[in-house]
Amino acid sequence: MSAEEIATQTALFNELRLNESTPPDVLKEAKEKLGELKKVAALSKQGGKDATAAAGKKKERILLKTAKVRFVFSLCL
Repeated sequence: MSAEEIATQTALFNELRLNESTPPDVLKEAKEKLGELKKVAALSKQGGKDATAAAGKKKERILLKTAKVRFVFSLCL
C-alpha cells in the first residue's frame, strides 16, 4: 500500500462525493476502501509494533515527567 494508491483513492472518493448523481452505495464502498487503505498504511508505518507496548512506553514517559508528591503528616496536623 503506497501513498500513491491512497492519493488516487482519495481523489476518486472526492470526485464521487462532489458528483450529485453518484449512488450512495458506490460512495460508501469507495469510502470503506479508502479507510482500509489508510489502516493498512498506518499499520505498516508502525512496523508491526504492538499497540500495548507503545502505550506502555508513553505511560512510562509520563511517569518520568510527573513529579512525586509526598504528604508529610506532621505538617498537616
